[in-house]
Amino acid sequence: MGLEPLTRDAILSRRLRTERVDVPEWGGYVYVRELTIAEVDALGREIKGGEVPLDMRARIVRMAVVDEGGNPVFQPGDEAHLARAGASALIRISNAILSVSGLLDGGIDEEKKGS
Repeated sequence: MGLEPLTRDAILSRRLRTERVDVPEWGGYVYVRELTIAEVDALGREIKGGEVPLDMRARIVRMAVVDEGGNPVFQPGDEAHLARAGASALIRISNAILSVSGLLDGGIDEEKKGS
């Protein structure tokens, strides 16, 4: 079965993809959503000369961890608290966010090569 052409309404009403991520370090799981292109662009502007700001993973987690309804779990400013959490949990969650956003292991660029 082939793909169908998308309408403007279908594109603009699309929900962001979410994924459940088990976090054994915290004894449970979280839901993460894909980043928007505006968020990716804003984060990209902050990476200067390949140097990633120290709290980047905490900010990614703060932005994209959501509840079952897709509502943000954390508030602006929570990244300071998240930055003091254990590294393994934040790396696990931020990698899942980058993956669902098509940004991990080549992401979108790798998909283009395969087509």
